[in-house]
Amino acid sequence: MSNARRTLAAALTTLLLGAAALLGLPGVIGVTALAAPPADGSPAAGSSSLPDPHFVRLQVDTITPGTITSSSPAQVNVRGMVTNDGDREVRNLQVRMQRGPALQSAAELRSALRSSPEELSTLGSFVTISAALSPGQSAPFSLYLPLSGSPSSSLALSEPGVYPLLVNVNGVPDFGDRARLDEVHFLLPVLSLPATPKAATETRQGPSVPSTPAGITVLWPLAERPRLLPSALGTPALLSDDDLARSFADGGRLDGLLKAVEQRTRPSADPAGALANSLCLGIDPDLLVTAQAMTHGYEVAGAGDAVTPGTGGPAAGAWLERLKAASKQRCVVALPWAQADLNALSRASLTELEGAAVGSGADVVAKTLGLPTLPEVSWPAGGLLTDRTATNLRTLGKNAVLVSADGVTTPSGAALAPTVQTAQLAAGTASLGAALIDAPSATALAATGPGDQRQLRLQDALGAIAWPAINAASGGTTEGTPASSALLAPPQVWDVSPDEAQTLLGEVSTLLQTGAARSQSLPAVLDAVNASTARAVLNYPVQASLTEVPPSTTATVSRAAADIREFGSALKLDPQSGVSPNDLLAPLQLGLLRSVAAPAKPPPEVQDGVPDNPQVDAVRSELSRLRDSVSLQAPGGTYTLASSKSPLLLVVRNDLPVSVNVRITVDAPAGLRATDIGVEELPAHSGRQLQVPTTVSRTGQFAVDVSLTTDTGQQLGEPTRLQVRSTAYGSATALAIAGAALLLLVLVARRLWHRFRGQPDRADDPPVDL
Repeated sequence: MSNARRTLAAALTTLLLGAAALLGLPGVIGVTALAAPPADGSPAAGSSSLPDPHFVRLQVDTITPGTITSSSPAQVNVRGMVTNDGDREVRNLQVRMQRGPALQSAAELRSALRSSPEELSTLGSFVTISAALSPGQSAPFSLYLPLSGSPSSSLALSEPGVYPLLVNVNGVPDFGDRARLDEVHFLLPVLSLPATPKAATETRQGPSVPSTPAGITVLWPLAERPRLLPSALGTPALLSDDDLARSFADGGRLDGLLKAVEQRTRPSADPAGALANSLCLGIDPDLLVTAQAMTHGYEVAGAGDAVTPGTGGPAAGAWLERLKAASKQRCVVALPWAQADLNALSRASLTELEGAAVGSGADVVAKTLGLPTLPEVSWPAGGLLTDRTATNLRTLGKNAVLVSADGVTTPSGAALAPTVQTAQLAAGTASLGAALIDAPSATALAATGPGDQRQLRLQDALGAIAWPAINAASGGTTEGTPASSALLAPPQVWDVSPDEAQTLLGEVSTLLQTGAARSQSLPAVLDAVNASTARAVLNYPVQASLTEVPPSTTATVSRAAADIREFGSALKLDPQSGVSPNDLLAPLQLGLLRSVAAPAKPPPEVQDGVPDNPQVDAVRSELSRLRDSVSLQAPGGTYTLASSKSPLLLVVRNDLPVSVNVRITVDAPAGLRATDIGVEELPAHSGRQLQVPTTVSRTGQFAVDVSLTTDTGQQLGEPTRLQVRSTAYGSATALAIAGAALLLLVLVARRLWHRFRGQPDRADDPPVDL
C-alpha cells in the first residue's frame, strides 16, 4: 500500500472514529487503536498487553539445546515461523528473545508454566524477519543468543537454574502503531554452563552437585483407552476400532513409549543402571488382555452389526514380547483396570466394581509378564482421591496410594511443606500410606502432546522435570529446605510422540548421569511411606468432580451391574462343560469397568442427560443375548387339552454352557388354572419337556400367555402365546347334561307307563289342523 493511500485511509479512519464518538457509536468500524510502545519498541516486562484484534501468530518449532549442560553449545537457538492470521498487512516484523530471573520456588514454577515472566533480566536484540507480511503469509525466523555475556546481547547466565524465556514479535499493522503483536514463553533448564570462549584454559564449569542430590522416581505408564467389547464365549475378540493396531506398530504411541524404555535403559545408555532403577512401569491390565486377544485374531465393530477383520495381531504380539523382555527385573505396578474412575465408583456405591478394578489387575499383569508386581499399591487415574475412595481402597487391601501433592493438606488444611514427600492418610479407622506425586511436573507432562505450540510444552516439561534436582542443588529456596525426592508421573494415557518420549526420559537420564539427581526406586519410596510419621488429609477439589464419570453413566452402570448379578444367581457350574458362571459373566463386568474409564477431560454435555457409552451398550447387548439363549419353544398350531386335567407340555431350551435355574409362569384366562411347578434346573446345551398341570373348567378355544424366567424373575427369551382348545367338560356343562338326561328319562318312563296301562298318550295324538 502506498504512503498516499495509507495517509488517506488513516484520515478516513480518524474521521469515522470521531463521528462515531460524537454520535455515541463506539466500535462501529471494528478498528482498535494500538497503544504506543516504550522506547525499545515493546511493552513493559510481564505486561501481556497484546493487541486485540490478533494480527500475527508466532510458532516455535525447535529449541536447541533443550537443556544446558557443560557439554552444550555456548548459545541457544530458537527457530519458528510468524504467520499473518489477521485481516491486514503488517510491516517491519521483528523478533527477539529475552530471559527472566531463575525460578526460586514451586509457586514461581507454576506461574511460569501458565504465563510470561513478570520480570525480564536480559533484553536481546531485535532481528528483522520481514519488511511486510500480507494476510495468510508466513516468514521463518531463527534466533541465536549466547549463554553468557552482556544482558543486552546474551542470556547472561552465570549459574544453574530453571529460567523462563520469552520470544516476542513486534510490528506495525495497517492503521496502527508499532507494538508487540504476539509472544510465547518457555522454560530453559540449566544444569551447568560450558566454558566461556575467553577462558579457554579454564576447565569447563561442571554441574552443581549437592552433597545429597534429590532422589528421582519415574512412573512410566503403558495404558490405552479401552477398546475391547464383550463378545460371546469362544468367538473372536471384538474391538470398537482398530487404532491399537497403529499404536502397537512401529512409530505408534505405545511402541514409542516402550521403545524409549528399551533404548534409554540399555547398558550403553544407562551403564550404572540408574535410570532403570528409578523407573517403574505402570501397566493397565486391560491393555494386556486386549493385546493378547488381538494375537489370537479379532474383529472390529462397524456400523450396525457389521464387523471387519482386525489387522493388528502380529504387532500386538511383538509388542507384548518386547514388554516381557523390557520389564524383567524392573519395578511394575498395575493400574486400575481400564483406568476406572475409582472416585465415581465409590460415589455411586459400586464397591463390587471398585474391588474388581484394583483387585485382579496385579495378578493379570504378573501372569502375563511372568514377574511379580507391587500388589498393595494403587495409582488412581488423575492422582486425586476422596475420603470415601481411600477408605474403600484400604478395605480392599491397599496399603499405599500414589497421589498428587495437590490432593493432600495438613490436618489443619494448610499446604504441605516441600520437604514432605510421603505421609499417612486417615482412611476410616485405619491409615493409608501416600507417596506424593510432584504436582508442577505432572501438570507440565500432562500438557505435552498434540496441540498448539507442541515444542514449547515439551520444553516446559523438561524444565519442570529438572526443577526438583536444580532446586536441591541450590540448597534451598524462599520456601525453605528443598524436597529430598521427587516422584514424577505423567497422565496414565499419555499421548506423546516417540521422539517426545525419548526426550523426556532422556532428561531424567541426564539428571542422573550428571549427578544432579540420584536414582530412587519406587519400592524405596514405599519403604519411606511406611516409615513416615507425617499426617495428612485428602483435599479433593470441587472442580475435580467435574472431570469424573458423570452420575448419569454410573447410574446406568449400577442398573446393568444389578442385572448381571441377578442373572448370575440363576447360573450353576455344569460338570460336563466345565464352564463356570464367572467365565460367562466376567467379560460383562470388565465391560462395565471399561465404561467408567476416567476421562482425560470433562465429559461433554449431552441433550438428554445420558452420554453415549458404547461399552455399556455392548454389555447390555451381550447380556440380552445370554438371556435369549435360554428360551421357551412355542408349539405350532393349536394346543388341545383332551380332559380337564390334561397338562401343558412345554419345551424349553438352554444353549448356554452352564446350567440355569428357570421357572415357568402361565397367565391363563378364566376357565383354566395352571399349577406352579417350581424351579427347574436346565443342564447346559440341552432341551427339556416340562409338564405344567392344569385344571380346565370350560370348553372352547382361548389364548394362554407363557413366559420363562430365572428363579429371581428375570425374563429369559421371548414370552409366547399358546392357542389352546379344550374338549373337556367343566362342572356347569356336566350338570346341564345330567339334568337333561334326567328329564329325558322321566319323559320316556312316562310314555312307557301309559302304553303299559293301555292309556292314550297325548304325544300319540295326531296334529290338529288349524
